[in-house]
Amino acid sequence: MTIAQEIKGLQVSFAEALEKADKIAVDADQDWENHTTIFQFSDGSQLKAKFPDLDRKSTRLNSSHGYI
Repeated sequence: MTIAQEIKGLQVSFAEALEKADKIAVDADQDWENHTTIFQFSDGSQLKAKFPDLDRKSTRLNSSHGYI
């Protein structure tokens, strides 16, 4: 079993799996446009993590909110 397969098989939250992958990866490439990180491990395996898209409505201030 590869390191990537081991992490995929964990029964933990997405955040916990990413934390584990980040700790043991030898390299991580970010693709900001596609909200993706590709972790590379010492055994040559890779794990591609796609982050959920944000709801743009919830990240913008409405004009009725006034000033911060």
